[in-house]
Amino acid sequence: MIKNNQGITLIELLVTISLSLTIMGLISGVLMQSFRSMEISDTHIKFRQEANIIISMISGAHLSAGSDPYTITYQRSNSEDWVMTIGENSLSSQNYDIRLELKSSNGTSSFVIDTSSTTVNSQTLTINKKIPIIVHKLTLINKKDRTNKFEISTIISRL
Repeated sequence: MIKNNQGITLIELLVTISLSLTIMGLISGVLMQSFRSMEISDTHIKFRQEANIIISMISGAHLSAGSDPYTITYQRSNSEDWVMTIGENSLSSQNYDIRLELKSSNGTSSFVIDTSSTTVNSQTLTINKKIPIIVHKLTLINKKDRTNKFEISTIISRL
């Protein structure tokens, strides 16, 4: 009787290991890319939500009852912390900076708040509710990655 005791050769073992490593490398590359895409999408969604909150605050102050003007105030307490007050509501963030460009619809005034600027420590704008206000550009900029931003524009008016 002849017994077959060949087993696995060294070449077969090396081919199997190299194919396994190649497949695992491809799978891990796809997995890492999907995690990065998820992180970018998550940041974009958070910026969109924050921008919507800011626009809602401006819109709420502009469309509130009465004809008394309201103010948008920006104050910097130190190099990192800032507070913006829109009407009765305040907001601040240590994760992002805001650049808010407002214009009156009649073109008589414009106003820019840039929380990344360390030269301006305080600004106040009084807004007449009777005149539509153009949010020319509201930009939210990630403090950790300045290339990661979100921009929105709109017009707010009372009918």
